[in-house]
Amino acid sequence: DGRGPRAVRVSVSARGGEWVSTLELSAFAYHHARETDTNSFVFDALCDGIYQAIVPITRQGLWDMEFAFEADGQPVRVGHFDRQ
Repeated sequence: DGRGPRAVRVSVSARGGEWVSTLELSAFAYHHARETDTNSFVFDALCDGIYQAIVPITRQGLWDMEFAFEADGQPVRVGHFDRQ
């Protein structure tokens, strides 16, 4: 809607359902119709398994996000991603 920065929250749990709180989480976002309109950002850990970033999305339209998860400097494989 072009109204400026938005909070993006991500929750991360392991297969057994326990929260994962030791990750370094970052993302890259780009506007679907204008791929040169991009933003990179890092998430802060809020509490057990909950991460949040304030994302400077200022253009109306569809944005795609690519996430990177790391633990102890090593990439973490994500097996399933639910969008709510």
